[in-house]
Amino acid sequence: MRILLMLILAVLVQSAVVQAEPEGRKLLGPEIKQKLIGNTARIIAKNGSWLVVYYREDGKCFGRLEASARPPGTGSWTLSDDGKLCAEWSTQYLTSGCRTLYADPKTGAINAYNAEGTYFATYREITPGNPNDLH
Repeated sequence: MRILLMLILAVLVQSAVVQAEPEGRKLLGPEIKQKLIGNTARIIAKNGSWLVVYYREDGKCFGRLEASARPPGTGSWTLSDDGKLCAEWSTQYLTSGCRTLYADPKTGAINAYNAEGTYFATYREITPGNPNDLH
């Protein structure tokens, strides 16, 4: 009986953690543009994959899995009216969709959440320009 109660408690605690609200300050359109557009982001996805993505000023974006020898995928980015960063990719290995971005108050990293509010990825490094020559 005690083991059953512990298992139920563990499941409840895990559910509460998974459904937790994003922490940090929500980034809005002008701040997203200032931080990301014209720059390259090094991103770790929730599945542990590292990506690099260059957001060009004209609305195009280029990205690839960091450990991949594949050529970069091409796409387009927009900012939605409600402040989400949206990307539409032409390749299956990069996930299209709109993300709400939050600045982590402890690390300074930017955490991205899907429309459903689930964690998607963390922007760990942002480098000026296109040093990886993604195009």
